Amino acid sequence: MLPSTEHSLDIGLRELSNTINLILTVTMVSAVIMSLLFLSELNYYLSVQVDQELIVDTMRGQKMKIFVDVTFPRIGCKCK
Repeated sequence: MLPSTEHSLDIGLRELSNTINLILTVTMVSAVIMSLLFLSELNYYLSVQVDQELIVDTMRGQKMKIFVDVTFPRIGCKCK
């Protein structure tokens, strides 16, 4: 009985080892995918996107006063 017990134990350990290797591989691949997705979303969140657009509704049929306040912080003033 002793040799058959060792043989079945050896087969059981091999199956367990194969299962553990499969689980480890799936976990590592999943971790890499999640890290890439996280970094991609973080990059998108931290990036600045400026859309400068002005849309005037002409269907109202009324005149509208539009005031535009423009500031140029780095242009010197030439006053005479």
